[in-house]
Amino acid sequence: MVVSKQDCARRARRALRNVPTDHESAMTDKTAKAPPSGAADNPHRRAPKRVSLRKPSTRRRKPTHDEISVRAYFISLEAPESDELDNWLRAERELKAA
Repeated sequence: MVVSKQDCARRARRALRNVPTDHESAMTDKTAKAPPSGAADNPHRRAPKRVSLRKPSTRRRKPTHDEISVRAYFISLEAPESDELDNWLRAERELKAA
C-alpha cells in the first residue's frame, strides 16, 4: 500500500483533532474514540515519543592519580609546612567537587 505525503498529513491532522485539550481529560470521556481508519495498518506511523520528567543525571568523572598529584603539589606550594597526606586528601576533595 503506497501512502502519499498528503494522505499522511491529512491523517495526522485528523488524529490531532481527537487529542483532549488541557482542561479535558481522556478519563472523563465516556465514549471511546476510535483511531482514524487505516491508522493501525500504516507501516510508516511513528510511535509516540516518551517524555521524561526526570532531569538527566550527569556523572562526575573520577579524578586521575596524576591530576590529584599535580593539585596536591600546588597546595603544598601555597602552604609549605602542610602535611603531604592532608594535601592529597584536600586535592581529592577539590577535584571531586569540580
